Amino acid sequence: MKKKEFYFVTCVRTKSRECESVKCRCIGFYPTLKDARNVILKHSRMISEQGYYQLAVIEKFGFGWYYYSRFQEWYRLGKKKAKRIGTPKSFKRVCNFGIG
Repeated sequence: MKKKEFYFVTCVRTKSRECESVKCRCIGFYPTLKDARNVILKHSRMISEQGYYQLAVIEKFGFGWYYYSRFQEWYRLGKKKAKRIGTPKSFKRVCNFGIG
């Protein structure tokens, strides 16, 4: 029996003061990639929290200990809509935003 996987949506703050690190907040998880995409594409302004978060990432997670995501899909959040982008250079070797 195949175990269910979920798609986690996490918002990422990249604009920060010198002493701050990158800020992330997982805002939800969904049963399908389509559901996760819809949250970002239809609610960009709301999930950016008035511009506090600049990016969103979708990651796929399954069950188990120390599970890490092998799937990421990145978006730049805008005031009116989100735009799909490639993985930002500073996050090429980073994963598990959604579950730490």
